[in-house]
Amino acid sequence: MIMSDFIKIGNEVTGNQVTYKQITDDFKRLTGQDSVTVKYMLQHANEYQVGERHSKDN
Repeated sequence: MIMSDFIKIGNEVTGNQVTYKQITDDFKRLTGQDSVTVKYMLQHANEYQVGERHSKDN
């Protein structure tokens, strides 16, 4: 599902008429980088690790 599907379902359930305009280049305009999907990040999880984790709960 994409955001417009959620909006459509919400409008049907609530009777509201919320509109949604998808702007696809905001991330690139703001950061100068292409965006990546969560699916891509999960498929390439080893590239998105912060580092070793050390518990401080002693």
